[in-house]
Amino acid sequence: MPKQSLDKAKDPPIRFTDAAIKKLAPDPERRREIRDAQTEGLVLRITPQGQKSWSVLFRVAGAGEAGMRGPLRRVTLGAYPLIGLAEARERTTTVLESADRGEDPDTSRNLALRAQRQRAEAEKAQMEKLVKSVVERFIAVYAKVNTVKWKDTQFLLDSYVVPHWGEREIETITRADAHRLIDQFVADGRHGIAREVRKHLTRVFNWAVDRDIIRANPLSGMERPEIAYKPRERTLTMDEMKAIWKAAPEMGYPFGPILRLLILSGQRKT
Repeated sequence: MPKQSLDKAKDPPIRFTDAAIKKLAPDPERRREIRDAQTEGLVLRITPQGQKSWSVLFRVAGAGEAGMRGPLRRVTLGAYPLIGLAEARERTTTVLESADRGEDPDTSRNLALRAQRQRAEAEKAQMEKLVKSVVERFIAVYAKVNTVKWKDTQFLLDSYVVPHWGEREIETITRADAHRLIDQFVADGRHGIAREVRKHLTRVFNWAVDRDIIRANPLSGMERPEIAYKPRERTLTMDEMKAIWKAAPEMGYPFGPILRLLILSGQRKT
């Protein structure tokens, strides 16, 4: 298809409205270019296949000979209806104001937008690598779907892991970091918390490895014998069981009957 001259549009200008734009039909022989009679410089392109897109025609102040305006140029705004009429007019005004100041809208605007997108993408990628973000995804994608007590897992991680590591990138967490965290709970005599933290952290890191978020699980093969489950040293005698059975009704309903049910079934309360 031959390139059309920028300063000679074959279609007469019309005042754009959403209804008018929807009625504009493609020409199978050429690309239509229709200018907005209301907003100077705004052009709607329609391909023979019916695709519609916005562009702006402009001349940069001082870019021509003897300080005159430069040659007529075009900057593309985007596809319609992804970009609506109101937004297209607003962007056109921005482009023309930039050109009036002697700035190149095509270069400065696009570079600024590209840099802005790159910064946003980099920030998003960095946020996704933070421990708090990985934990959040783990709960939403894995724990909620595969475990009944996912709320307990979420509470434990949010209470004992995120406050320590939440703002760090997960790939920076080392085996030594994990030991130090568990050491804190052990030092406080909270062996049960230490055991649960280690268990759930191992699951989080294994999940992160499987999702290619990190390369290896720093807790893999970790040995902490002081927090391992230990078999109980003694059980209740029959006399003790009888005493508990007799005292259970004093606890009232429903706790007394529940305690007797546990004794009869030989189960723990959880």
